[in-house]
Amino acid sequence: LSLFAIILSVTAIVISATSGANEDKTINVWLIAGQSNAVGYGDINNYPDGYDAELFDRGVENVLYYGKGYGRDSETFMPVRFSQGNGVQYSGAEIGIASALANSGEKHAIIKYANGDTQLSTLRNSANATEDFKTWTPPSADRGSFSNSGALYDGFIETVSEGIELLIKDGYTPVIQGFWWMQGERDGNHGDMTAELYATHLETLIADVRH
Repeated sequence: LSLFAIILSVTAIVISATSGANEDKTINVWLIAGQSNAVGYGDINNYPDGYDAELFDRGVENVLYYGKGYGRDSETFMPVRFSQGNGVQYSGAEIGIASALANSGEKHAIIKYANGDTQLSTLRNSANATEDFKTWTPPSADRGSFSNSGALYDGFIETVSEGIELLIKDGYTPVIQGFWWMQGERDGNHGDMTAELYATHLETLIADVRH
């Protein structure tokens, strides 16, 4: 099973702000989750000539970012820029999303929750046979008997909820447009993992996130 990324299109979910005066302040929301490449290991030094370094140094004003995971928490939304990945010179999918949306004429927000070397299933191997490790296992799947199973999924939903609440407090009407998921390598290390089993877990994850 190879590491892969998918973008899940969702039927736009509109979360209305409480004040009618804010109804015209629509903001499109894009979700990012997964393991290390979702956190972001895109090195600024490896970007090709011609990218707008100045734009990403000062931030993309119409594409906001809120993220958690790997111990780096956002207190509020900020413009997308380099350094929102695994360190000051690294970035993740938020840079690509911002590149595509910078001139859209619309307001966008990215909410990211990601942790490296993590898995979707509850399968154990010799490296984690006794460890009560965290997984992305959604609630509708069999989470097994250990306490941290599904903790990453729960953290993701909590982070998304926090981000949505912040946007509403800022007067926006959030519209969830899509979900970017990159994960699979850790699960692929298990001899008992098959593409069919992973697909079942992934389908359940998609259904639970949409719910």
